Amino acid sequence: MHKHDQVSVLLSALAEGHTITVACKRAGVSRMFYDRHYKSDLDFHKKADAARRSGKDTTDDRVSAAFLKKISEGDSRLIRYYLEHNVAPYKKAPERSEPASMHPVPEILSDAEAYEQFVLWSALTPEERSWRGVQTREQFCKMYGVPSLRLLDAWAQRADFGQRVAALREDWIIFKTGDVLGEIYTSARGGNLRSQKLWLDYAQRIKEKRDAAGPKLDRLSPDDVRQVIDMLPEGLRNNNYMRLQAIRDDIALYQQEQERKEREEAEIKERAQRAAILEYFKKPNGDIDWDAYSKSL
Repeated sequence: MHKHDQVSVLLSALAEGHTITVACKRAGVSRMFYDRHYKSDLDFHKKADAARRSGKDTTDDRVSAAFLKKISEGDSRLIRYYLEHNVAPYKKAPERSEPASMHPVPEILSDAEAYEQFVLWSALTPEERSWRGVQTREQFCKMYGVPSLRLLDAWAQRADFGQRVAALREDWIIFKTGDVLGEIYTSARGGNLRSQKLWLDYAQRIKEKRDAAGPKLDRLSPDDVRQVIDMLPEGLRNNNYMRLQAIRDDIALYQQEQERKEREEAEIKERAQRAAILEYFKKPNGDIDWDAYSKSL
């Protein structure tokens, strides 16, 4: 399944009210795939949040319908719960709690976790860094509890750092390609000549790539063939096993013949090389200068 299709399946599953873990399984991706794109891709972040809100509404509707059905059936426990939370005379006094802080609290991470965040942050575009509120390296240090900019410099020198950042950016480009192609196609249909040229160039490159690759052939392994033969009635099964054995015998004979030809060609080549060498060491009278020949070995 293409990555763009996997994302569509994942978002659809979230919109149906499934958990992130279940949605990832349906899409055939890992939870790490979701977390990485959720943190590094603004567009995916917004779509995922919208899908989860939609999924929550769907789940709320289902739970509400089941809740009201139980009440209508006379479930006394749920009736008491509904009265205590919705009908004024029966409501309990709310418990007092301290107001939540309006300012984001910096995350306390280990060095390994902070390094992972630094890799992700380094792969972000300036727009996405701004959206996350961590635009500069100083802000990153403050947000994730990194003691100094020197540590970020050291992390940037790690052998895996550049490769991982490049891989994340490539994933981001691939993830966005579908949206870009969609915009080009829409613009091309609207009559934009530049978009039409881009679209035709892209289609031509795809055609050339497929033509160069040639037709795609489905290959069956011996196990696949045996599995199909085993599904046949006994008489046909025996006949086809005999055919399969004949094919294997033919392959063995062909391989033996090829090996024989390769040995003969090697011997002919070796004799020709030896004759050429001896010809080089011939004396004017036709004899071989064996002393000179021995010294050349």
